[in-house]
Amino acid sequence: MKVKWIILGALSLLAAFMMVMIACRQSRTVTESGLPAGWKFTLAEGDAAAGRAAFMELRCYMCHNVSLPGDDFPESKPGVGRNLRVIFAGLPKEYAAQCLMNVHTIVPDPCFDTQTAASATGPTQHQLTVKELVDVVAFLKKKPEEKPK
Repeated sequence: MKVKWIILGALSLLAAFMMVMIACRQSRTVTESGLPAGWKFTLAEGDAAAGRAAFMELRCYMCHNVSLPGDDFPESKPGVGRNLRVIFAGLPKEYAAQCLMNVHTIVPDPCFDTQTAASATGPTQHQLTVKELVDVVAFLKKKPEEKPK
């Protein structure tokens, strides 16, 4: 009689364990590539003040005006670079980061002349660390009325 209860208890535990395993597997559906279903890259939140500092240090302002009210940016060369803040305003931050990582190859501006800009800028995208990239994106995406953190 005791053996019968032990076997029933063991079978109940096994059934419960299998149900938990099935539930876990269903909640972690993966694609053929091994990524979780629905996964997408999300850029971390950056520090806009640090991004402004990096923008200044890399001298991006030499060609790109960001025209934020109250900012004390030096004058940019007229007609050379687009206003990055205006261009990136409506874009997801991940796309803005991709544009900065692939300078002059991915440009969300149909009037942009990639050859002229590439010769003016050079390989600046290789000077950004990941943190600087995230921070510069935060700075460029900052709304005019927001103060840097």
